[in-house]
Amino acid sequence: MTWAASYLPHVVALVGAGGFGASLKPTFDFILRRRERSDTVALELVQRLQARIDGLELAGAAERLSCAQQVEHQRELYEAKLSQLRHELANYRTENQMLLMVLELAPEKSALILARMRQERVAIAGSTEAEPA
Repeated sequence: MTWAASYLPHVVALVGAGGFGASLKPTFDFILRRRERSDTVALELVQRLQARIDGLELAGAAERLSCAQQVEHQRELYEAKLSQLRHELANYRTENQMLLMVLELAPEKSALILARMRQERVAIAGSTEAEPA
């Protein structure tokens, strides 16, 4: 026997009684309307939260793109600086090889050559300090 069947005689008696039985329909209608309202409120809440999640996902995607662009820009700057440093290193190697060759070929002019090289290094250092970073 189900629960509905067990309560059926009581419901029939109440409905037949008139006073209390007549108030059951408005009570059931009220319960149904309240449930419909609570369902509507829940659906509205779900929709608002979904819209918020969508907005946050868009903002996150935009931030990731911005960070990726910043990383790429920094990578390009570092590669340019590394290229510059490699060029300077190659210049110093060439300079040292030429100095050794001159010292071997003309040892009597070594003091003059060293003085001139120091002047050039000071001029180069001054020009690189004046350049913007």
